[in-house]
Amino acid sequence: MNTALRGLMAGLVLSTGAIASAQDNRGLELRMGEGNWPVWRGTSAGEASLNTGNMMYPGGGGLEGFLAAVITHGLILHSSRAAMRNEQQAKADQVLNPHRSAIDGFTPERLLVAASEKLAPAERQSAQVLELRPSYTLSADERTLALDNAIRVQSPQGAPQDRIVRVLAPPLQVVDPSAHWQQHQGQALQQQAATMLAHSIQLILSIPAAATEGEPTRTLRYRTGSGETMERGKLLATGCDRIVMETLRGWVLSAPRMDAKPEACAAQPYAFEAVAVTAAAATPAPRPAAAAADPAASPAAPAGQVTPPH
Repeated sequence: MNTALRGLMAGLVLSTGAIASAQDNRGLELRMGEGNWPVWRGTSAGEASLNTGNMMYPGGGGLEGFLAAVITHGLILHSSRAAMRNEQQAKADQVLNPHRSAIDGFTPERLLVAASEKLAPAERQSAQVLELRPSYTLSADERTLALDNAIRVQSPQGAPQDRIVRVLAPPLQVVDPSAHWQQHQGQALQQQAATMLAHSIQLILSIPAAATEGEPTRTLRYRTGSGETMERGKLLATGCDRIVMETLRGWVLSAPRMDAKPEACAAQPYAFEAVAVTAAAATPAPRPAAAAADPAASPAAPAGQVTPPH
């Protein structure tokens, strides 16, 4: 495997191995360390839903705790309680069995390429280095896919920042979700995974870490599968079928809105527009529309709105 894909597209560097620090004039660099494949898991019996309050990851908070949990996922632990959790997780992971070929074939290199192609040209010119650690969770009924992406952001100026982004995909409205994901040798699942990864990158590029300083918390509602979840947080952005918040843990959470009509938002399920914040908070710069394969099918977004990955 090449340690870096240079020149794939102007201003973008993709890395699946250890390389030297990015240069400012190279544009956006996406890294995923060699051997650090994305984690795929099923929703275990101990998890009531896919909301952030019910995650089964052990360890402390913050990026290091998250990374430690991802790295140790699937390893043999010594306590009886941990062994029980591992047994539950092994059963939950069986939901992935029909999709093993698609998952195993979607290497870190291919995932980075697929996600980067969904970013707008201006986003690919960002002079930042993003080190990505994605983890995907498929619900037991296979209707809902979630992404937890631990991202280390390194800008030309300033110290690196550690951020965690959780993305919930719109629940599938189909008769047979498993058959849907297996379409075209699993390309449906792979493309959804890449779209969610690209969306998490767009959120990091669009919303500064200090965007909600001084903002009050509120109770926000979002859709998880066929149910509703309420969580305290700070509103960051909204879209046709998106609500983006900063949770009390400091995570960025992007989820389907409760009041949205999925059929009306099917063309742009991940589009979002940053909300106004107080003068004391940083105001994110508007992001350009994502590049579209068919311009006629992807009209330009209003000012300040981010067109979803395609």
